Amino acid sequence: MDLDPASVDRVPYRSSRPATIRRREQIGDRIRSLRRGRNLTQRALGEIVGIDERSIGGIENGRTSITIDAALDIADALRVPVIWLFSDDWEMPDDDATS
Repeated sequence: MDLDPASVDRVPYRSSRPATIRRREQIGDRIRSLRRGRNLTQRALGEIVGIDERSIGGIENGRTSITIDAALDIADALRVPVIWLFSDDWEMPDDDATS
């Protein structure tokens, strides 16, 4: 049976695995640290990337899974390579290193 993709409800995937939840929280912590280091509010970052403030808060708190598009846009807005959001060897970058 073939399904018409337009007829399938799209439900965002969000894992309940503890390891995945921890990773989501780590990514959110990195975004929060970078955002604060750039003296941006959640609202200001959201306006830059086109995401509402509540969604930014959800991403930072690990309640919301970040999409690839959002990760790319947030990394651009925070002036860091997107891999820094996901890397285990993450350190807060100097402004000089990311300019």
